[in-house]
Parts: sequence; structure tokens; C-alpha cells
Amino acid sequence: DTPIQYLYGRYFLPKQSGKLIEKEIDQVIYEKAYLYDLQFFKNIGDEVLAPLEGYDYIGWLTTKGKSYLEVEKSMNEALQLVKYKIKPY
Repeated sequence: DTPIQYLYGRYFLPKQSGKLIEKEIDQVIYEKAYLYDLQFFKNIGDEVLAPLEGYDYIGWLTTKGKSYLEVEKSMNEALQLVKYKIKPY
């Protein structure tokens, strides 16, 4: 059976522990038909821990579409609309 809808999700994970110093979510993303879910749990100044100190995730992004290729393309576009920067300890 063919899926009714395809979903593609990605977590925003820190490469190293530090403080979140930049967060920019282009509001255009909320107008995109492919947006299924966008969650961002950390705010500027928040501590973010990477393994071995901890296992924080900053948030996630999920796109939707009618095929795997469609959601993969949408994800690549959507990732350009969400930017963040962590200042390492």
C-alpha cells in the first residue's frame, strides 16, 4: 500500500556543549504547505549539552508531502529557514 502522506523529521542537535547565542526562524516557513511541525525548545542564553555532558536537543522540524523525494526536497529548503548558533564552552 502507498502511504497517504510522507513525513520527514530532523532533530536540531548540538555538536558540542555550550550556550545558544543565536536563533533565527524565518517566518516564511509558517506559510509553507510542506510544514508539518516545527518546535524549538531553547532560547538565547540557554545551556545546551551534547554527549557526554548530557543529551539536549534544541527542537525538531517535520515536513510533509506526497512522496519521499518531495519531503526530502522540502526538508532541505526548510533547514535553510531555521538557523541557530551555539557558543562552545
